[in-house]
Amino acid sequence: MTAQLLGEVGYDRLSLDVVARRIHVSKATLYRHWGGKVQLVGEAVDRWLVDRPEPGDTGSLRGDLMTAITGPGGLSCAGVSSPITGLLTALCVDPDVAEVLRSRVLAATRADVRVILERALRRGDRVSQWAIDLVEPVLLGFAMHQTALRGTTPSRADVGFVVDLVLLPAIRSSDGAR
Repeated sequence: MTAQLLGEVGYDRLSLDVVARRIHVSKATLYRHWGGKVQLVGEAVDRWLVDRPEPGDTGSLRGDLMTAITGPGGLSCAGVSSPITGLLTALCVDPDVAEVLRSRVLAATRADVRVILERALRRGDRVSQWAIDLVEPVLLGFAMHQTALRGTTPSRADVGFVVDLVLLPAIRSSDGAR
């Protein structure tokens, strides 16, 4: 519920009053259990991350990268992008929220990218050693740019453009291939 509210109203307008009204409990009950807004949001993010699907296995690196953005649970899906977008407003002004976002969301995205790249290696694709350091910020950055800044869901054509012209050539670069 908190992740949904976070997507609806953003971190700045999210309060324990708003959450208490939505779930029909007292604000005191929320404070006893979580202690404050950051702790409540942190647990909501943890639950949201646990419930998200594993990275899709399409049988190809290109397909897996496309699915990471546009597939079920992909970075541009409203259920995924909305809570992250809700946290972005507080990222630069609240170090506790920044820590929640960086330590949990970025770590989960990085883990998903690792799964995709390791699967590609097992299939025989060439994957440069530094690919994970490139893919995670490009996937997340592209998805968040489209959904948060432009207010649109990226089209499959746009995602294909980024995957084909940016990610795949960089991932398959012979510079540092493993």
